[in-house]
Amino acid sequence: MRASVAIAIAFTLAIASNGTAQSAARSRPPDSLLAYTGVFRMGIAHDVAIAPFRSPAGWMLLMADVQTDALRFLTPAGRDAFTAGPETIRSAPVALRVSALRDPSGIGSFTVRPEGASTGGAARRIPIDAMPIAFTNGQIQFKGFLYRARSAKGKLPLVALAHGSEDNDRYSFGPIPLVLAANGFAVLAYDKRGTGESTGDWKPAGVEELADDLVAGIRSVSRREDVDRARIVVVGVSEGAWVAPLAASRFPGIKGIAALSGGARTKGDAYVHKIRRELEGAHAPAAAIDSGVKEAEQLIATSVQRVKDGDSPRGFDRRVTYDPTEHWRRFRGPVLYMGGEADVLESGPAAAEWFRRVFAESGNVDATIRLWPRAHHSLLLGVTGEPSEFQTLKGVKQLAPGYWDVLLKWLMKWQRPSGA
Repeated sequence: MRASVAIAIAFTLAIASNGTAQSAARSRPPDSLLAYTGVFRMGIAHDVAIAPFRSPAGWMLLMADVQTDALRFLTPAGRDAFTAGPETIRSAPVALRVSALRDPSGIGSFTVRPEGASTGGAARRIPIDAMPIAFTNGQIQFKGFLYRARSAKGKLPLVALAHGSEDNDRYSFGPIPLVLAANGFAVLAYDKRGTGESTGDWKPAGVEELADDLVAGIRSVSRREDVDRARIVVVGVSEGAWVAPLAASRFPGIKGIAALSGGARTKGDAYVHKIRRELEGAHAPAAAIDSGVKEAEQLIATSVQRVKDGDSPRGFDRRVTYDPTEHWRRFRGPVLYMGGEADVLESGPAAAEWFRRVFAESGNVDATIRLWPRAHHSLLLGVTGEPSEFQTLKGVKQLAPGYWDVLLKWLMKWQRPSGA
């Protein structure tokens, strides 16, 4: 499920590029960029996260304002100095100037100043440890990080992040693990099989293997003394939102699931929707749209038959035919779905309607469904909501308004220690 875009914002932004090499996913951000990575707090509760981002041109820094939902790429402008433009990927004209300030421990704070202003807001670093972790699933070895704020005490609730499709690693979640760690969670982010430092290959894998990988990671880190095994939540991004309910069916320790831009119906349904929306966005004639949709439906039908016959189905076949309905019906914990009405890669409105029906039938009343107008895949807020806008990101400045607020408030129900 790929979007033909020039860049790849692969965290919840999760826009898959049209040709990112496998070798690129095995690289890591340079130390020179990692030095600036973290969460910086202005005043009492205005957090700004800076995370490494892999573009086809190389590693960059992405700045996410947790209060305003703004997203900006940072352009180097000298030692410890950066600029940002008026839109996410538009670097000129300069709209913000960002200066890093060093202390004995490294980058201790940032100053963010609007262009033309004489002063700016100072934000001090919230120390977050990215602790290396390793685990196995069968013969496959995984590596990643467990993020935790240095000031956090005792056993913390665990948030395990489930990857989107294609070659996503621990850095593909962008600022998400940093923001969640700054808010009191232990956050598991690992390299998907065949990416980063993990062995194996994601291409032939079905949702089943990916769910088992996630469970293996959760089991491993939940044995730690600083993790509360009674408070485990999965945040699934795009394809990860399909992986999450299957993982929960195999590991009852998962108590809650947040599904971001995915998880409803099947990925085959999402694939057909993508073809339709792309043709509509290209203003194709009605006959061409009908023909393209029929071809997509036939492709999925062929995949379904291959899986049914056990005819050595490809990973694509197995992923697009997985039906999450029964796993969602059986899940009894709180669920959050966040979707966009303009999503090209899945139908947000159809997903929201599907989730409401499934949870009404199952009797799970602790389900929160949020849908944003003009929001694209991964909740990128558009101006027009047209497919071409998602392909170019022209005019995009932020995530859907309230994105961080909705996610964090939903997660806060696990902040109370088990037994309290």
